Amino acid sequence: MTNPHDDDDMNSMPVLHTPPDRITWGLVKELFILDSQDDEGRWYFWPCVAFVDNRWERLHEPHDIASARQLCARLSAIHDRPVRDWTRPAPAALIRPEIVFAHLLGVLSDGEPTKMPEWGPGWDFTDSLFLDGGDDGDLMRELEAMRRPFIDAIAEGTATESQAIEALDIAKGEAIRRWRMLHAANGKPPYNPAAFDG
Repeated sequence: MTNPHDDDDMNSMPVLHTPPDRITWGLVKELFILDSQDDEGRWYFWPCVAFVDNRWERLHEPHDIASARQLCARLSAIHDRPVRDWTRPAPAALIRPEIVFAHLLGVLSDGEPTKMPEWGPGWDFTDSLFLDGGDDGDLMRELEAMRRPFIDAIAEGTATESQAIEALDIAKGEAIRRWRMLHAANGKPPYNPAAFDG
């Protein structure tokens, strides 16, 4: 889940938006950028607001990423509201795969899921790799390495094999989508050979 307001179904209906001057800013918790990819691989980015009651609305037609970020930054400064930009790589210190895995297992087992962190499944394999300048081949190797925590969970009895396989499929799908979005929304960092030694 690139963000909790993810919207992959671009072509199903016209997208409505509420102009910023019609928003009751006292009820806004934060601004964020919604990303979506159409069937032809084009990316769209909407400036949005999330309200304190967990509703959210788009503020404008889709933009390129720079324009969406600029509008959010401007409205953030005017209305003193934070911006959460899931289109930027997550800081490595915040990415903990065991938390995301615990959340996925809670959802899949119909139990009480743990609180979902601010990042999605698979980001621990994409964001640091992106920041180190990795390529698609590096991502494929990371996705293969992703199996280890899931196999360990089966061995420790914290997940059934079917739960672990389903959670792994979710994490891999999210990692691939995240990888593509990071490249669409950000300049590629230079390659860091030290990150790939050993």
